[in-house]
Amino acid sequence: MNTRLIAARVLSRVLQDGQSLTAALESALQSVESGKDRAFIQALCYGVCRYYHRLDFILSELLDKPIKDLGVKALALVGLYQLKYMRVKPHAAVSETVLAARKKPWAKALINALLRGYLREQDSLEQKADNVQYAAVSHPDWLIKQIEQDWPQQAQQILLENNQQPPMALRVNLARISRDQYLQQLSEQGIEAVAVSFCPSAIILDKPATVD
Repeated sequence: MNTRLIAARVLSRVLQDGQSLTAALESALQSVESGKDRAFIQALCYGVCRYYHRLDFILSELLDKPIKDLGVKALALVGLYQLKYMRVKPHAAVSETVLAARKKPWAKALINALLRGYLREQDSLEQKADNVQYAAVSHPDWLIKQIEQDWPQQAQQILLENNQQPPMALRVNLARISRDQYLQQLSEQGIEAVAVSFCPSAIILDKPATVD
């Protein structure tokens, strides 16, 4: 099982078929048993969607012509996201993403060239992206214009904050366990969390985790 290939298939359903990310992920993750693998696939999919406009701009700068196969394009975006935003070693990100395209030799060669090209030209590509508004804030032009119209003074901050990963909040079933006891259990498992002051049953995890 290649987690990057699964993520690319999920993203291609979103890009090509217009399926919601939630529905596409739910279907794909049913066959993934490892909680670690599920979390990695989710991180890839949510991350690519969050930074799609920036990643797509960078991808276009690396290409002579657009990739018609959206599944291959999605895999290229998965590779770029790892290199730009994740703590994945570059050689592992490249090799595993290329491996995911092994059934299409032309795509395997293309993705290898794209990802290595990004590593060589990363600084200049990121600078180009910073100089194009929709890529800099990773939002579509229509949404940028609407936010600027509605909140002209706060628009830039709103656009930047909108890309931040939201915290993972949980509601503790107080009929079964107290919040303090649950926080203690999490601490014993190495999971850091804090109580929410304005809601007696809510906690916020320091880092997202799989919930069973």
